[in-house]
Amino acid sequence: ESGLACGICDYCKKGCYNICNNLIFNGFLRKYQVHPADLCHKIPADVDMIEATLTQTLALGCQACFKAQVLPTTNILIIGASPTAISAALCARAIGVGNICIASTIKDPLETIENTFHFKCMHYDADMQYCMILECLYSVLHDWPDAVINCAVSEKSMNLSVMALKPCGICVLAECDAECACFNAMDVLMKNLKLIPSFRSINM
Repeated sequence: ESGLACGICDYCKKGCYNICNNLIFNGFLRKYQVHPADLCHKIPADVDMIEATLTQTLALGCQACFKAQVLPTTNILIIGASPTAISAALCARAIGVGNICIASTIKDPLETIENTFHFKCMHYDADMQYCMILECLYSVLHDWPDAVINCAVSEKSMNLSVMALKPCGICVLAECDAECACFNAMDVLMKNLKLIPSFRSINM
């Protein structure tokens, strides 16, 4: 785990070292690195170094799925086309989920994801009306999502998330695409939705 927490602040003492105010990222762009043993994980013999470089990204995606309480019967919407979004989709597939849709405003990565990993993908324009986006989403999933993993948190994606989710659904906030995101809290209240942050991986 590349983040080096102070270990003595209140957050670290509570076990929430991922939100330590004094967190330092060393970068690991050198041949040798000094790092606390409890933040290091031995690479299995059958995993090469190229594959091992993706473990942090995979941890972020897996953590998002675990926080979303993903089950094989879950309909899941993943917003964003980042590496974390792909790893979340792969983790959901490994859990046994069959109904996964990745949606993004960026078209080229979606085409690569669809051709490489064969996920259902949906492109939408940032200025599209919500009703049109929701109609497209339903035509892809053939249902409304039980869980949303938002890897591109913005005003548009947050409103889309709370509108699309079934009642008692879960929205995991995994990555930000804007500094501020205003959305309709009444939808969250009336549909009894859960908003769960997944900020940096912890104990993964």
